[in-house]
Amino acid sequence: MAAPICQQHELGVSEPSYCVLKHSSNPIDDAKLGRLKQYLDILTQCQQQHEKILSEFKFLQLMIFKRNGQLRKEKSIQLLKRVQACLKRFHVGTKLYKHTSDLSKDVKIALNDVKTGDGTCFIPAKQMWIFALFILGKYVELLRATASYCVAAFEYP
Repeated sequence: MAAPICQQHELGVSEPSYCVLKHSSNPIDDAKLGRLKQYLDILTQCQQQHEKILSEFKFLQLMIFKRNGQLRKEKSIQLLKRVQACLKRFHVGTKLYKHTSDLSKDVKIALNDVKTGDGTCFIPAKQMWIFALFILGKYVELLRATASYCVAAFEYP
C-alpha cells in the first residue's frame, strides 16, 4: 500500500510532502542560506529546553494525581490542571524540531553544494517552509498560554 501524499496534522492543517527543488544560486542567495542556517541552528538548540519542559510535565502529572483527590476544588490545583492541559499539546514542539532538523540538514547540504559545485543546489520546497513557520507560530502561542498559566499558579496565594 502506498504512503499517503499528505497527512492530516493535529492542528487541522494538511502536512505537505517533503521535497527539495533545484535552485541556481548567486552570492546574495549564499548569504541568505548562511543566515537561514544560523537561525535553524538556534532553533535546534532550543530543543533541549523543550525536553526539559517535557520531563517536568511528568513530575506535574504525578503531583496533580496525588493531590487531586484532596484539593480538586482548590484554585491552585485548577490552574495546575490548565498548565497540564497545555503541556499535553506539546507534541507540536516535537514535530517542529523534527522538521527543523530536516530543514537544517538540507540547508547545510545546499551550502556545501553551492560552495563546491556549479552554483546549483537543492533546497526544500516553499510549502515545507510555510508549514514549519505555521507550526512554530502555534508552538509560540502554546508557550505563551502555558507561561501565563504558570505565572497565575505561582502567584496564587
